[in-house]
Amino acid sequence: MTTLIQISAGTGPVEVRRFVARLATPLRIALDDAGCPIDAEIRHGDADAPRSLAFVLDGVEPDAPVFRPWLGTHCRIDTSRGRGARKRWYVGVSAIRWPSGTPPTLDPADLDVTACRAGGPGGQHVNKSETAVRIVHRPTGLQVRADRERSRAANHRAAEHRLASLLEMRAVGREARARDAAWRAHHHLERGRPVMTWRGVPLQRI
Repeated sequence: MTTLIQISAGTGPVEVRRFVARLATPLRIALDDAGCPIDAEIRHGDADAPRSLAFVLDGVEPDAPVFRPWLGTHCRIDTSRGRGARKRWYVGVSAIRWPSGTPPTLDPADLDVTACRAGGPGGQHVNKSETAVRIVHRPTGLQVRADRERSRAANHRAAEHRLASLLEMRAVGREARARDAAWRAHHHLERGRPVMTWRGVPLQRI
């Protein structure tokens, strides 16, 4: 069983997409503290302002208790847009059941591979060494990031495995329901009654 924890900007402007990227940090820390390691990360859009961002967790059910406090609408209050101005930006967090597939063989000529620093907890080695790996599959635009392992080579293998699984699912159509659920979660965003409210950079919960 594979679960995607997706943060989505819906059809919001760039400020909302930046909120997506910023909210990923406290969510990543919460998952790590709960013993739910992230196997890979998928972004659609710019790295610092994605339309959606999903954490891939293998072996975890989408209704796991650790996810429940996070699921729903999140609000960021922005007070830096003029005298007395209070602007609210909303993103949605959803848990999506994703089918597992048998990875096909990847063509290295189709891949853009970038090493980068791993974020979040993990000590000096993780934070200061470029052990994380981001792979972009040029023909489809799919992006996968892996930083669970402490070596770049191991993260490279994990990212390739996840990318291959996603491509295999696309090829045979087994992800149809999951893709429909992700699409509906991305485009259906309830503004109001947030489960959590945030402000500042980096984000602080209020």
